[in-house]
Amino acid sequence: MSQYIAIEGAIGAGKTTLAKRLATDLQANLTLEPVSNVPFIKQFYSQHKNNAFTTQLSFFIQRFEQMESIADNNLFKKDMLIDYIWEKDLLFAQHTLNEKEFELYQSINEKLQLTLKKPDLVVYLQAPLEVLIQRIEKRSRDYEKNISYRYLEGLYQKYTEFFCHYQDSPLLIINTGSIDWVNNQEDYKVLKEHILSKPVGRNFLNFDSQQLF
Repeated sequence: MSQYIAIEGAIGAGKTTLAKRLATDLQANLTLEPVSNVPFIKQFYSQHKNNAFTTQLSFFIQRFEQMESIADNNLFKKDMLIDYIWEKDLLFAQHTLNEKEFELYQSINEKLQLTLKKPDLVVYLQAPLEVLIQRIEKRSRDYEKNISYRYLEGLYQKYTEFFCHYQDSPLLIINTGSIDWVNNQEDYKVLKEHILSKPVGRNFLNFDSQQLF
């Protein structure tokens, strides 16, 4: 039976890289967040208050179209990997928009509600904020060079709070700060095995013991 797996995490967590690798191994359909197609992303990170609403709306429209396309296609004939969940859009809106902008965003969101099947599993990649910053600096993407520490810290807190209460799908929380599944095949093997084990409920993967708890 096919699976619908969503990979989530703050900027720098490695969600897109993991989604791509798993999709290749599983020969699964892959949907990636449309970051490169958002025209305001670079300006947003350099002057985030002046470009917050246009950037958020661009992301919202493109995420909506992707989710709509997924819903229209026969999703369950083949495994599906995606590097975000729909609720992410609201999480970012809460973090980036001012009060009036957020009210307008909510009015648009409410008018364009989607009927979506929840993922069979959400994998939340955690890492200490300092590790995320190091990864962002190392990959040196042009549009990320002006991200402020304050913005990343606030976003990190939003993710922590959100997944502390998340219950819509089975959840596997993995602290990736002490592992290197990109270059270490054994780390990736353990990670992949636990993802494909179809965990139910709320789970934490401790890499020191390689046990779920």
